[in-house]
Amino acid sequence: MSGYAKATQEKMMEAFSAEGKNPALWDELMEEFAACWKASDANADGLLNSEEFKVFMAQNNDAMKKRFGESTMPDAEEVARWYSAYNTITPGVEGISQEDFKTADEMLKRIFTAQAFKPLLATAMDRMSKCKPETQAKMMEFFDSEEKNPALFAEGMKEFFSCW
Repeated sequence: MSGYAKATQEKMMEAFSAEGKNPALWDELMEEFAACWKASDANADGLLNSEEFKVFMAQNNDAMKKRFGESTMPDAEEVARWYSAYNTITPGVEGISQEDFKTADEMLKRIFTAQAFKPLLATAMDRMSKCKPETQAKMMEFFDSEEKNPALFAEGMKEFFSCW
């Protein structure tokens, strides 16, 4: 959220932490989420395929702009990475359910809001930024394909730890 104006960041933090604190605001956000989901699920099967997910992300971005005054839409590559990540939540099912989305969101909230993880994440990002661009690219490929390519995983880990 660092790319947003301070007032927008404050509105976003209030909204994203509203669950349990501001039930009316949380209900509004969930209604917006459900409306974006329904409008994006072209075949009405309850799952978003990759094309429907792109539509969802665009509609969700528009909803955030309306609510907060600004928003940043991830580029196509980032949307594809998010889809791939969310699509791993329920093994053997192609597509993302609302439950998958909420599970992933809860996982991210726990990681990014846990005080114990904040210094670790900052340190890891700082260390990664000191690696050569080729190593950074390999690391990202490594994180994207850990299970598919064990040799790449081992090579990426070796290079990652060489940066420490």
